[in-house]
This record gives sequence, C-alpha cells and structure tokens, in this order.
Amino acid sequence: MKITTLFKATLVAGILATGGYTSTLLTSTAQATVQAPETAASLRAYYLKPSFTYSNLSGHRYDSDRIDFVTKHHTHASIKLVGQDLQKYHEKNKTYEGLNIFVVPEGTGKQATLNSIGGITKKNEYQYYDYVSRPMITVNQHFQAGVISTRLTNFTIAKEEISLKELDFKLRQILVKQYGLYQKELSHGTIVIKTGDNPSDKYTFELDKKLQAHRMSDVIDSRTIKSIDIKL
Repeated sequence: MKITTLFKATLVAGILATGGYTSTLLTSTAQATVQAPETAASLRAYYLKPSFTYSNLSGHRYDSDRIDFVTKHHTHASIKLVGQDLQKYHEKNKTYEGLNIFVVPEGTGKQATLNSIGGITKKNEYQYYDYVSRPMITVNQHFQAGVISTRLTNFTIAKEEISLKELDFKLRQILVKQYGLYQKELSHGTIVIKTGDNPSDKYTFELDKKLQAHRMSDVIDSRTIKSIDIKL
C-alpha cells in the first residue's frame, strides 16, 4: 500500500495547554484557556495513557502541518509537526522514509486514526541485540525528615535517536505508577537529563506541567545520555 493512498486525517480539535502561541492571535477567552494551569488529575490522566511505538515507516506530508503514516498492522497515524519538525520535514506532498514514531493519542474517543504530536525520529543506523542505552537514573524523594534516593535499573532505550516526548512520557509514567506522582500533593519536581559535563548540557522537564508541544519534536542521541536525575 502506498502512503499516498492514505486519506488526509482531520486535525484534532483543541491544542495543548502548554503550546506556544502569539497572544495577539488569541482572544481573551482563548488566552485564558491556553494559560490555565494543568491540574494533577489532568496530568495523571495524560501520563497514564497508552503509548505506541512504530519503527521504519514511510510517512507522507500533504499540504498541511501533519505527516500521515500507515503502520505494518494497517493502523493509521497522523503526526502534527511542531518545533524543529516543521523544518526537518518542510517539503509538502513528499514521502519521508525510514522514520520511527512514538505515539500518545491526543483527544478523546476512539478515532480510526491515531492523532499525536511530535515524537518522530530516524530509524537506527546499526543493529543491536539488546539495547542502545541504559542510563543511570536516580530518583530523589524529598520529605520533611530528609531525602530518600533510589535507582531505576531497568530503564533501557532501544533507539539511537530518541525524542524528548518519549523520554518525558515514559519516565513520568514510571513515576506515576511507582512513586505516586500526581497523587495527593505530589505534583511538583523536575527530571534533568544530563548529556555532558558542562552545566548547559542538559534537558529539564518540569513535572507541574505537560511537556510543551514544541519540545515534543526535539531529539537527542540516546548514547550521549550520562545520567538522569529526578527530584520529587
């Protein structure tokens, strides 16, 4: 099946609350909606969603800001281009080969097409028998009596190139399921991914809000990750 036979997916209604938009283009009502703080309940619901990974796909960009895919299981996925992806995949009416996608369904209901934002990476250049990267992850839980530090030892990465969207989502889902993130008063903290020795060689996720839409397209080489420090 050629990707060009895929129907053009309808844009998902609504936008991420943390997306960047020019205030002059929004009404006061829309501004209030975009800037409204996310609740622990809404964050918990999002990070408990199912996620899907598809490898080595062909994706076609029509005359829109989306790339459409048909997976090997004949599932339709439509990915909204944001941030850096708008430049990477700027040519319209073109098929892009050798792509991996990490999908977290946006919106509600059971659509025939999986609509998602960002999470596009290139397929691995080399073959691996187990994993590409197994970063050292430390979780520091802060209590009145002190700090308890634990290690996550079973977190592995199977991709050379991984999106911040995938890292953020998978790490937070572990924190929700195993550490009670977004329950009671536990809705703040940070995840810091260190990729070098300089203070600027890092990526930070703030746990009191969803990862910003434009950052869901950012990718890093998983082999450069030195450590991941989580503060709760």
